[in-house]
Amino acid sequence: MHIDTVTFKTPGSYIEHPFLSFIFRPWRNSMLILFLSIMLGTILSILCVVIAKRFKLIDYIMKRFVKILGYLPDIFYIPCVIIFIIFFYQQTGILIMEVASYGEQEAIVFPAIMLSVIPFVQLYKILDQVITEELDKDYVVLACAKGLNEFEILHKHVLSNVWITFYINFKQVVWMTLSSLLIMEVILGYFGATQFLYYYHAPIMLMTILVLMFVPIYIALFIIQKLVEFRTGVKL
Repeated sequence: MHIDTVTFKTPGSYIEHPFLSFIFRPWRNSMLILFLSIMLGTILSILCVVIAKRFKLIDYIMKRFVKILGYLPDIFYIPCVIIFIIFFYQQTGILIMEVASYGEQEAIVFPAIMLSVIPFVQLYKILDQVITEELDKDYVVLACAKGLNEFEILHKHVLSNVWITFYINFKQVVWMTLSSLLIMEVILGYFGATQFLYYYHAPIMLMTILVLMFVPIYIALFIIQKLVEFRTGVKL
């Protein structure tokens, strides 16, 4: 009832800050990184699967690439990309993107791209598996016999039948990406909303952060669910 009076101290400081006014900026940035990463990973996974299923060589290469990418932990490929960006800047004087936040300079794009690896890998594996199973069904063979091209079959028929399975697994990928957001913020020294869960344990602060984070995610998943139901005609 009196959350406006709650204060906290940042690590290594003795200055108290008002919690409610301070939390919104880290929360906004964390949500931006999370939603951008999921959108980027989802769009790339769908595009890559659609392209790969039309060309056997690309399909073979993408399966091996996604498999290798899935084995690599965050702590490995993030420093590698940072080193490449710094090296490229030293050689050309061109900074591709900010890799970390400092002062008023906030890095949003880089952590979003790095975090998008998780939804991209997971969603690509899911789509690849369900589409492969769908392509072996009788209606696909019948459509091919009628002279429909592969792209038309994939776009109009196969994809329409995999959205339910995709959505069910998509929810799990969202929570998996959210759990990795804390690791991303720690590696990049990014003081976002998830780090409050790590550094501060006051019940009122934990409750407020969890509500601020889970409500937007729930609303987004609810909207996606309704879109899937409208697209497929199946009640989830």
